Formats: sequence, C-alpha cells, structure tokens
Amino acid sequence: ATTQLFKNQNRNQFGTYSYSTLTNFALDFSGPYTGKHWQSFSQGFGNPIVDTTVNEIAVFIQDSWRLTPKLLITPGLRYEHTVIPQPTLTLAAYPATGRIPETSMNFAPRFGLAYSINDKTVFRGGYGIFFNRYPTSTLNSFFTSNGQSQLSYSLNGTNASQLEGGPVFPYSLPAPPNVTGSASVSFADAGFRNAYSQQANIAIERELTRSTSLTVSYVWSRGVHLLSNRNINMGAPTGQYTFPILDLSGNVTGSYTTPIYLRSN
Repeated sequence: ATTQLFKNQNRNQFGTYSYSTLTNFALDFSGPYTGKHWQSFSQGFGNPIVDTTVNEIAVFIQDSWRLTPKLLITPGLRYEHTVIPQPTLTLAAYPATGRIPETSMNFAPRFGLAYSINDKTVFRGGYGIFFNRYPTSTLNSFFTSNGQSQLSYSLNGTNASQLEGGPVFPYSLPAPPNVTGSASVSFADAGFRNAYSQQANIAIERELTRSTSLTVSYVWSRGVHLLSNRNINMGAPTGQYTFPILDLSGNVTGSYTTPIYLRSN
C-alpha cells in the first residue's frame, strides 16, 4: 500500500503584527511617515510544499488445527514493514533532524482457540498484536520542523535593531531578517516507531434454547509505543506549586500539586 501526503502550507508567511495600544496601531495605520510602533512582528519563511510518500508491505499466514474433537486452535502471524521517506535537509547542530528511524521487526502473532465444554457450552479465547500505521502528518512535521525547511522569525519592537530591521505596517518582509536568536527544532527520537496494541478476549457461550444463547466475555487491550512529545531542554523539577480547587462560590474544596520545571542545557 502507498500513502501520499501533499501539503502546501507555510504558517504566517505574510506576517503578523502585534500592538501594545490602540494608539500605536493607529499611528502605523495612518502611514509609514510616523515610524514603526508595533510591539512585535512574526513571519514564517521557507518552502511551503512538502510531499511525503510512505510505502507499506504486509504478509499474513494463518491456519486452524483441531487437536481433539473438542479443541480447535487458530494460530497466525502477520509481518508489516513501512518504508519511511527521509528528510533532504539536516541541521548540522542536530544530526537527528536528517533521519527518521524505521523498524523491520513488526511481527504480529495471533492466536485463537475454541473448546467445547459440553454440547451446549463453548469457551473461546484469543490474543493478537496489531500495529498502527505511521501517522503521515507526524512524518510530514519532521520535514518542516528541522530548523532548515521552514523558519519562523519573531522581532521585538522594544529592541532597536530588530525594530529597524522589521517591516513597515502593513507589509511583510521579502526575505528572512538578519537577526540572531534561538530556534525551536523537532526531530524523531532514536527509538521512534509506530504504535501497536495487544488485544485479548475470553468468552463463554451457552445455548439456552434452540434460538437463544448467552455469551459472557472479557476484552483486554493495551497500547504500546504511543506517540508523545518531550522537551529535551527541560531540566529536573526545581520545586512544586499547589493549586487550590474552588467551587462555584469560590470556596476551597481541594488542591492539586504539580512540579515546577525550568529549562536547562
């Protein structure tokens, strides 16, 4: 199977102005001869087109064996492999931005059984592993958030050099400004892989009449390798803060304590 995601998007490519007061906005709105009075300006640059194609292959085998007149088992095995496209640009300071890891060990066993306790009662059970597909939107984001493909600049109007290098309302910048600062970069961890679930069920089926039966079953499911984001610049907790929980009248009915994190590295 082949999945293609074509995206033509570059957020904020025409720029956004922010003003501290309505008067400052009115001064800029009246014309460029009054100067620049914006508090901040942000704009995105880069190639808005990202085209990612993901190829998937899968092989499945299954068979049923009747071991005894009362016991039937159904073993099976599925293998899946995804060929992930790789970024064409790499940020030198973060080599991980140039590679999206993929796994070739997606083996998914399946097993089921049915046992006839007597002529009217049957016990059934099953277990299997089921792999989720790689989210193409997540793969696509690794191409645009690597600090090379698409960049976003934010200028502070209280900084004289940034104000001077910024645009005049309502125009946007034709090219990235010559400023220094920090950048936000996202990339895939070395252990990045697609999520999967372990699913199992057991059931007892009892014939009550010729046209009626009763089934009691239990279903279990567990998700593994679920995708999440982590800030690698986040240090260890430096303390904690307790938030009060209030009712509609403003009375304290409880509290919630959470750790406080500060950026490091």
